[in-house]
Amino acid sequence: MWTVKFKMRTESEFKKAQIFLNDWVKKNLVTFTSNDLSFILIIRYDKSLIREENFLTLFEENDLEYDLIH
Repeated sequence: MWTVKFKMRTESEFKKAQIFLNDWVKKNLVTFTSNDLSFILIIRYDKSLIREENFLTLFEENDLEYDLIH
């Protein structure tokens, strides 16, 4: 498993991200918590082949702007 923390730049970006993250939750690929415009996302390697780079590319392909929080 790995964890990524990120903050969406606007409320509309946050809502868009939440829609597809909820789809991933339904497939049992990820869990996430959210607060304000931030997400803490946990990717389950044992359930998915998703890699961090692929995940971030997906955000970019969907025109979702975010800031990674390390």
